[in-house]
Amino acid sequence: MEKPARGPFTPVKQGNLAELVVSQIKNLFFSKGIDVGQKLPPERDLAEQVNISRSAVREALRSLEHAGFIEIRRGRTAGAYVVDQLYKPFYHSTIDLLRSGKIEIRQFLEARTAIECFAIRLAVKRAKEKDLKRLEKINQEFVNASEGVSRLLENNSRFHVALAELSGNYLLTMMLQSLMKLMEDMGFNSSEPFTSRNVAHASHAAIVEALRLRDLRLCEERLASNIALSKELRLRSASSRVDAQKAKRSSSQKRSARRGKKMK
Repeated sequence: MEKPARGPFTPVKQGNLAELVVSQIKNLFFSKGIDVGQKLPPERDLAEQVNISRSAVREALRSLEHAGFIEIRRGRTAGAYVVDQLYKPFYHSTIDLLRSGKIEIRQFLEARTAIECFAIRLAVKRAKEKDLKRLEKINQEFVNASEGVSRLLENNSRFHVALAELSGNYLLTMMLQSLMKLMEDMGFNSSEPFTSRNVAHASHAAIVEALRLRDLRLCEERLASNIALSKELRLRSASSRVDAQKAKRSSSQKRSARRGKKMK
């Protein structure tokens, strides 16, 4: 069993206790006092170490999870684990913007295109052969995966985030990561998921080939084509859901009509 971190956590005495705990754990994260993947002490132990109530610790952990510093896991490995998911605040903001109607899917895809196309311009200059081999490995895992659609989306995101990482710009990578995670959560219901996967795999391979040639124009063209494929799948998914909802309503109306006739 992995042993949880034992400190250095210090007691807090005044102010907003939960926020002080949040600040302390963030500082440990930035100073490498705790490492990504490390498990924090159990809630009870942490409350004793920082000398505050368990409810205040619980509030602090919820805040840290929302901000992407920790992940609360359930089951056999239950506990709070340190993660590096600092894209989460932007992710949550984007969800709110979509729900409020201030942005549409079209604008979301435009933002993704702008971020990725700029990132690949930097990647053309900076990518090394080992980086391209890493992309190829991720792409191969993508096509070999036997899990369902949600897993395919996750693997697709891994490829695009790894591509953005080659830009050497962490901010670009973080923004793209939040958008790709949102795409995962929105999902798509392609009627031919394995065909879609094979098409996406070929599209990814073409992007890597263009990077290896250091052909910027070709990179941008192939990346734009890949993003257009994502848009097509997203629109297909939306259409499928609308059709399914219509069929469900129609079926419900027919059942209601039959019940009405029987009552007469």
